Amino acid sequence: MPSRFRLFFWIPLALLFVTVQTGLASTVCEQVIETALFASETACSGLGRNQACYGNHLLEAEPQAGFRDFNFDDIGDVIDITGLESLRLSAMDLDAGLWGVALMRLQANIPHQLVTRNVTLVLFGDVQIQNEVSAPHLAAVRPRTLANVNIRRYPQRDGYVIGTLDQTQIALADGRLEDNSWFHVQLLESGRKGWVAANTVDVIGTASELNVVDIQSAEFGPMQALYLETGDNATNCEGVPENGVLIQTPDGVATVDLWVNEVKIRLGSTAFVQANAGDKMTIKMIEGSSQVEALGVDQFSVAGTQLEVPMSQSLQPAAPPSLPQAYDASSVQSIPVEVLERPIEVAPPLPQDQVDSLNRVNLADMETPAPPSPTNTPTMVRTSTPAPTNTPVPTATRTPLPPPTATRTPLPTPTPVPPTATRTPSPVPTSTPAPTSTPAPSNTPLPPPTSTPVPSNTPLPPPTNTPVPPDTAVPPPSNTPVPPDTAVPPPSNTPVPTNTPLPPATSTVVPLSVTNTPPGPPDVLPPTETALAQSPQEVPTAAPTALPADAGVTDAAPSDATPMA
Repeated sequence: MPSRFRLFFWIPLALLFVTVQTGLASTVCEQVIETALFASETACSGLGRNQACYGNHLLEAEPQAGFRDFNFDDIGDVIDITGLESLRLSAMDLDAGLWGVALMRLQANIPHQLVTRNVTLVLFGDVQIQNEVSAPHLAAVRPRTLANVNIRRYPQRDGYVIGTLDQTQIALADGRLEDNSWFHVQLLESGRKGWVAANTVDVIGTASELNVVDIQSAEFGPMQALYLETGDNATNCEGVPENGVLIQTPDGVATVDLWVNEVKIRLGSTAFVQANAGDKMTIKMIEGSSQVEALGVDQFSVAGTQLEVPMSQSLQPAAPPSLPQAYDASSVQSIPVEVLERPIEVAPPLPQDQVDSLNRVNLADMETPAPPSPTNTPTMVRTSTPAPTNTPVPTATRTPLPPPTATRTPLPTPTPVPPTATRTPSPVPTSTPAPTSTPAPSNTPLPPPTSTPVPSNTPLPPPTNTPVPPDTAVPPPSNTPVPPDTAVPPPSNTPVPTNTPLPPATSTVVPLSVTNTPPGPPDVLPPTETALAQSPQEVPTAAPTALPADAGVTDAAPSDATPMA
């Protein structure tokens, strides 16, 4: 057989072989994915707050220094994420039938009393995360005396008062200053966080075991600040989900703040996040909306769109976030949303006209100057932590996280309302009654009419020397002023008799007030009892400064602080 015929004979066989192999590989991929997801749903169905579950092989976890009882080696193992330092999942391995899956439930900044409402994280494929929040030690505190205790936004005597703690309440302490003068606490009812002076409370537990924290690090919950890196998505299988993390907020919670690779993500609903060192971090909104902020620029995105944040080699923002664009439907169609706590449908790509409208809003916000950030806004500082032996960690120094702007911005100090304006009394002339003490002249002849020119249209009677009869004179009014148009002619047309002085023009002063009580001096205004205006953002009813002593609030001076054992 000629060689050219042999070539044509083997080409179809090779194509058939490749097709068969691809079909077999796809079948194996589907089986591996189905097995991994079924194992994860079954083993992790009862996962609680701040816990992580080993969903499917293969995972490699490292505990934080000094954390005990750490066992995370097989499917179904559950650990407290407060003691988790880092976690790495395996990529798809068809030969070994492996595909790493892990589930987490985070409290983040959700109040304590909403125990059943947590942030859900589903990690799958080649993914590595590193926790940036140290494992906390907790203790309870209550007021030392019968007086209420001020809870302040910052550990300072002039710090803004966010609430009070009375004898019927217990707060949860999760940190202290290095000199033991202040405790960082969280109110169980509202979930608000603040600081109390150590000498005003008693500690139920061991105060010395509380972590030493500062204003920056005290505000973060376990895994609320983390570093994320995902591997290459290359695979020989069709329908394999891309490596990444699904993040979903619970019902009944508007938004949750997360810090991923020093990028602030204010999330409502469900997002799919991927990140590559030296390339970019991509945030795809498959449900709901989000606000992403990096390097002082924030962008708003909605379901059906994605935005990107360029990343440095050390997984830091290298540039601000891009404007959102419609994502590719094929990149999200295989995401395992069935493992999420709340079932959803993946949103289709947003139409381009709606994307354009969204970006016009984003561009308008970028052109509007933003107010300066508060100087005491919490930021995250990268600390050196041991990394897994099989996971290289970038050594470059990480810069602080961008300051959060929503829920932890100090509320403005209420501005006193100026006293209500009081109209200053001023003399107001009233109608001048006709004189009553001087009788009308009966024998006084009228003055000659030649002293004042008379308008041509108003003829005057001929002058006469006949005396005016008494009964035709202007009658003395009792208390009713004579109208100007009938009683007293305009001064410009009628000369005033020289021998009859007129009374002063302002004989009566009537103050502008409801009663006839003479007002006080106009330069001294009584203080108006007007309540201080509270900021519409301020929830607590307490005054913005320490409560007065007569209200039963204590906030002892630092020098009175009782040293702890």
